[in-house]
Amino acid sequence: AEVLNASELRTGDAATVEVDVSNIGTESAGASVLGVALNGVALGNVAIGALGAGETTTVNVEFDAPPTGEYVLRLTPDAEDNVVESQEESQDYDLTVTVHPRMDLRHKGAPTVTVVEGALNGPWTVSGEIERFDGDGTVDVPMRLEVPNDNGETLMLGSFSVTVEGQGYAVSTWSTTIVPDDVIGLQRVAREVVAVIDPFGTASFVQESTTNDRSPPGNLDLLPIPDVQLDPPFPSPAEPSSGDAVLWYVGISNVGEIPVRGTLEYSFEGLDYEEPISLNAAENIMWRPENPLPTALGEHAAEFVVRYVPDVDSWDFDPDNSRATVTVQVSAPLRLAWNTPSLALVDASGAAASAPLTPGQSYTMSIGVTSVETGSVNYTCDDGGTTVFETVPVVIDTRGQRATVSCTFEAQTGQTAVRLVPDDVDVSSVYSRAYPSAAVLDDSISDEQRSLRGLLNWAGLLVLVLIGVLVLGVIITRDRDEEVERDIFEYCPSCDGELEGDEDRCPHCNFNLAKARLQFHDCRACGESIPDLMENCAYCGAPQDVASFFEQRKRIVRKEAVAIETPVVEEEDEDEIVSGTEDFAATVQAFGYGEDDLEEEWDENIDLAEAEVTQAQDRLDAMEVDFDAMTEEELEAWENSATPTLQATEDAFGGQDIDDIIAAKGDVQSLKDDGSELSASDAGIRERLFELTGEKGVLPGEKVRVDIGLTDSGLAGNEIEEATADFSFDDNTPLPKSTGGSDDADDELSPKRAKPKRRRSATRRRPSEAEETPAMAECGACGAEIPADATSCSVCGASFE
Repeated sequence: AEVLNASELRTGDAATVEVDVSNIGTESAGASVLGVALNGVALGNVAIGALGAGETTTVNVEFDAPPTGEYVLRLTPDAEDNVVESQEESQDYDLTVTVHPRMDLRHKGAPTVTVVEGALNGPWTVSGEIERFDGDGTVDVPMRLEVPNDNGETLMLGSFSVTVEGQGYAVSTWSTTIVPDDVIGLQRVAREVVAVIDPFGTASFVQESTTNDRSPPGNLDLLPIPDVQLDPPFPSPAEPSSGDAVLWYVGISNVGEIPVRGTLEYSFEGLDYEEPISLNAAENIMWRPENPLPTALGEHAAEFVVRYVPDVDSWDFDPDNSRATVTVQVSAPLRLAWNTPSLALVDASGAAASAPLTPGQSYTMSIGVTSVETGSVNYTCDDGGTTVFETVPVVIDTRGQRATVSCTFEAQTGQTAVRLVPDDVDVSSVYSRAYPSAAVLDDSISDEQRSLRGLLNWAGLLVLVLIGVLVLGVIITRDRDEEVERDIFEYCPSCDGELEGDEDRCPHCNFNLAKARLQFHDCRACGESIPDLMENCAYCGAPQDVASFFEQRKRIVRKEAVAIETPVVEEEDEDEIVSGTEDFAATVQAFGYGEDDLEEEWDENIDLAEAEVTQAQDRLDAMEVDFDAMTEEELEAWENSATPTLQATEDAFGGQDIDDIIAAKGDVQSLKDDGSELSASDAGIRERLFELTGEKGVLPGEKVRVDIGLTDSGLAGNEIEEATADFSFDDNTPLPKSTGGSDDADDELSPKRAKPKRRRSATRRRPSEAEETPAMAECGACGAEIPADATSCSVCGASFE
């Protein structure tokens, strides 16, 4: 048997084995079968026809080549024992079949993914290597990339081809690109990427094995792209009127892990704006324009459009959620303003009329109004009570139109009030006017009735006055102290300080009261001109905000000098004996001192101290310098110098040394050492020292009498005699009587006036240049005090030429 093309047999090839079957016997053999097995695995039987004695036939055994390796092909003649043979055993024939290795492709490691730094949206470059074993020539290998999607399935990316060439073992490097469109719609997370060889099985080559056609997974990082999102804007106010300024608020969020920057473009009422903006990672802000945006005139719908545009080197994942549009309805309500100068009053005949009015007569009051926007309003003309004169409609058809409101009324006795009240208080304010009426005499009333009526009127008036006094008394008694004080005094309208009433300038803030009394303003209720200092309108009684017409100042707190009582220093009585004994001489004599010696020592020390102080004072007085005659250099040199007022140590002890001091003592005697131990309490040595120095003292062992107020006999030591301190003294002089009005009485019990202390002359200081006080003048606009050469007022801002 022989394997055809045995040297080129590779895995998967159709192997053909040519087998010769012979009948070596002397008898003819009938038909039989040839058994075929490969490594013990039966591959089937091949039919063999009848063979005559000595006849040979050739058959082909075909099968697919197994994987690379060596195999044993066993051929068994007459496998089914159809022929009777002379030898039935050991007729198997084994043939070695060698399958040579076929070309095989595999990946050399996992693919690598690279991207430009900061390029969050790719493109990503994927590269790798493939190996070819037992191949020759050139072969094109089809490949593709696979990435898992969000549903757990496989997302197949674009296919590409890799060329491998060479003999035997060869390596080829491949590279491909993933573009943003390939991964659009995928969540921005880390994913695995796999390279596949011959994914569709359409290659023109056969591999040794296909189990290694998939590469190990590589890492594909899809980093989140920052997405700038805009919330719907909202205006403030939510319902603006025509001409109002609207402030828009927009919530802006950066949904990303890196900062972004760009431009916020917005438009409103046909005007375009833009403003740079930057957001940190995951930052949320509430943005608004720096200034409110004005609305156009008239009733209309205004559209506000805003969008975020990223810079060239910044990001925005979804531009659709980076813009917003909101429409706001701008209303144009009617607004009317009273034109007070156009007020007119006519009688029934149309002639101009003026106060006082005649009771019972009809009059017509008319006043003009100016309009903003269009609309209509109805005015009710009444007297402020229950009487309604008429209802006046006003219709404004065009913007800026002027109109006149007229009301006809009948004059009443005493005073007639006329009010124009709009049915919509937002359109205009209420206009009111009061007209006094003249008294009317009735001829049908007799003099007696008129006299009686007058008497009753006076009586009623008196009763009303008394009631008013009673009510006023109750109110006054209920007022707080500060209210009573305010009722008594007048107050400055600028600083609220108390006034006597006749000042021209406020003593607390220097406000010009004389000029303030000449200022007038129009009452907001009735339009009449009244002084600025009036708290209530004299025509309609409406309260006035007096403080709003004047500059508010702070009161100047004036410091008062308070006299501080200086405590009287009692002079110490030097002759007074506080403790001890009157016999000072005897007492100090017990301690080894003499009274005269002590007094002389004290007097010498006091004289020496006084002399030193006098010298220091003289030196200080000598330092007085005439600063006026000095130049600037001399003054600076004098100020930088310092001269002590006391005598220096060198001066005090100048010219003395230790030799001079020893020589002044005369002969110096010394005690010779006799070899005995010495101590400070040795009586002999102490006595010898007393002899040399001439001092007096107490020797050890000597009995001493001490009677200077020690009365405690329980103290240890020498014997102490009993003693009693006696503080009594003889004084028979009667005390002088005090005179209540005399300041010069010499009272021993009263403290004496302290002796004046020595006054040191003060060091003269450098005179300072006198500052000239600028001339002051009064501002003609607000009355403030300003420099005479000022070109403008620092209080009200008025300019002067």
